[in-house]
Amino acid sequence: MTAPEATNIIIRLTQEGWDAKKINEFIVFIETHRPSEDEAMNIIKKE
Repeated sequence: MTAPEATNIIIRLTQEGWDAKKINEFIVFIETHRPSEDEAMNIIKKE
């Protein structure tokens, strides 16, 4: 993730009322989580 992308995410989530801890956890998840195809399909099916 580029610095401008991270900054935009932080700005938008802050506008939505997210606190710094929750934003940090979300960004760490985005940067480190590598979902399997099965995991992605299961999430999509739940919606």
